[in-house]
Amino acid sequence: MSSAAPKSMHGGFMSELVNQYPHIFTRAFCSEYRVCSSEPYPATCAFPAPLLDALTGYHYLVTELGFSPQNIIVAGDSAGGHLALSLTRYLVTTKLSLLPPPGSCLLVSPTLDWGLTHNGTPSSTMALNRHTDYVSTIMCNGYSA
Repeated sequence: MSSAAPKSMHGGFMSELVNQYPHIFTRAFCSEYRVCSSEPYPATCAFPAPLLDALTGYHYLVTELGFSPQNIIVAGDSAGGHLALSLTRYLVTTKLSLLPPPGSCLLVSPTLDWGLTHNGTPSSTMALNRHTDYVSTIMCNGYSA
């Protein structure tokens, strides 16, 4: 599980956003979600398990607590950014009448292209932004432009 505890990286990040930007963030709701893993680690919690956990948290906010979706900012960093985007995309494409998409997203360094679909092309953003964006060579199979 990814920890949403106040002292965790994720809980601390959200607490800091509320403290630093009270005119935007009046409160934060952090939910736990199952973390996927695969080789070389034991395979656990395959996708869409984390998406179902995020959807459950969002459903709770909207239907149980009564928050208006337009007042919700779905946020996440790294894999949590990918999950925030996946949740929002799911809500937009499925058009559930009881669960409209959130008002906005805050994605901090979202992990989006583990397939390295642009690996090796000089015009890819990975190549064009190599001086400012950090992508470890382990992620790029040694690729450097």
